[in-house]
Amino acid sequence: GEVRIEPWSTARTTLEIAAPGEGIHRVEVRSPDDALPADNHRWLRLDVREREEVLVLCDDATADSGAKFVMAAPDPYEGKTGPFNVRQAKSNEVTPAQIGSASRIVLTGSARLPDNTLQRLIAFTEQGGGVLLFLDGTQDSANLEALNRLGGGSLIPFQLAGKLTTENFGGTPQKMAKGKFDSRFLRLFRNAGRQSLGLLEFYATQRALPTGHGSVLLSYADGMPALGAADTGLGTMVFCNFAPSELASNIARQRLFPAWMQDMVKALKPDTAPDVSMETGGTVTADLWLSDFRTAAIRAPDQSEVIAKTMIEGERVTGAFPAGQAGLYTLGPAGRPLWAAAVNVPEEEADLRGIDPDEIRRRSVTGAGRAGEFVSNAADYTEITTGRPVFHWYLLAAAALIAVEMLLFRPFLRASGHPPA
Repeated sequence: GEVRIEPWSTARTTLEIAAPGEGIHRVEVRSPDDALPADNHRWLRLDVREREEVLVLCDDATADSGAKFVMAAPDPYEGKTGPFNVRQAKSNEVTPAQIGSASRIVLTGSARLPDNTLQRLIAFTEQGGGVLLFLDGTQDSANLEALNRLGGGSLIPFQLAGKLTTENFGGTPQKMAKGKFDSRFLRLFRNAGRQSLGLLEFYATQRALPTGHGSVLLSYADGMPALGAADTGLGTMVFCNFAPSELASNIARQRLFPAWMQDMVKALKPDTAPDVSMETGGTVTADLWLSDFRTAAIRAPDQSEVIAKTMIEGERVTGAFPAGQAGLYTLGPAGRPLWAAAVNVPEEEADLRGIDPDEIRRRSVTGAGRAGEFVSNAADYTEITTGRPVFHWYLLAAAALIAVEMLLFRPFLRASGHPPA
C-alpha cells in the first residue's frame, strides 16, 4: 500500500493482508530511505488462529442457571465449526494453563472467586485478553468489590446493592431504555436493530449503582445500569447486569442472543489492535510456558541467544531482558515461533527535522526586548586540561619589585651623600 505524507505532517492508513496460516507471523513495514536507515523498517507481530479459545468459568451449571445458553451461544453450529472453541472450567479448579491458552473468558453463575483467580483475570485483561461477566451468581457483589480492590479501585463501572425482582418493578418486567449504541458491543442494535432490544424482558436483576469509572453502555427504564465496560491495560472487561436464565429473563429465548453473544465475545478484542511493540533501549517482558522456555532459547533479531532474568510461577515463567536491537525477538523454531515480540526504534529518535535559524533568533529575544547572546565556555575547559602560561607574569612581578625597591631606598641614598645612580 501507499500513503502520501506532506513534510512536517502525520498521516494514517490501513492495510489489509491475507493471513498466511495459523501461528505467529512477522510483519515488516518499509518506508523510503532517508538520513536515518534504522527507522526505515517497522516490525509487527501478527497472531493468526483458526479458532479462538473461549474459556467459560461456571460454578452453577444447573438447568435453571442459564449456563447452558452461555456455553452454547458462542458456538451453536453443528459439528462445532464456528470461529470459537468453547471450553468450561470451575473457578476454583481453573489452572494458569487454561487461562493462558484462552483469548476470551466468560463468567456465569460464579461462586466466591479466590483472590489469586481474580488477579489472574486482571493480568489476563491487562495483557490484551477480554473478560465477559454475567452477574447472575450469588457472590457477584463480593466478587466485584474484590476485583475492584485488586484492580486499583477504578476497575468496575457499577457496584451491586441487592437483588431486584418483578415485585420491585410493580409486577412488570424491566426493559432497557437508553444506550450508547456507537459502542462496539452494541453493533447489533444500531439503526433498525434497536427494535430487537425492545423485545427483551428481565424479571430479576441486581440493584446497581454507577461508580463513575469505565462506561455504562445500557441502562434500564429506571436508569439503573444494565451493561458496562472498563478498559484495563490492553484488554477490556464487560459487565452484564442480567441473567440468561429463563427464570430471570427472556433473552435466551430470543434469536438475537447467540448473535449478540458472538458479537460481544468478538468485540472484546477491537478490530484494530493497539501497537504493543517495545522500543530499543527499553525492557522486553516475555510471559512463556515453562516447558517451552526449557526446550528453546529466546533469540534476538540477529539470531543471537538472549539471556533473560526469569521468575517462575507454576507452569508459567516471566522473562525480562533489554531490547538492544530493532526487529522481532522469538522463542522456538524460526518458521513457527512459540512466542514473539516486536521492537522498534523510538519515534523521537526518528525525527530528523532541523530547527529553522529564524526560529532560533526569535526564541533568543527575551521578554524585555533584549537580544540574547551566545557565550562560549570552551576556553575554560581548555585551561583546565592544558593549563595557562604564567612565566611572563613572574618576570613582570620581579621588575615591579625592583622598581619599588629603588623608590623606597632613594631618600636614604640622598642623606648619605650618595646620589642615586
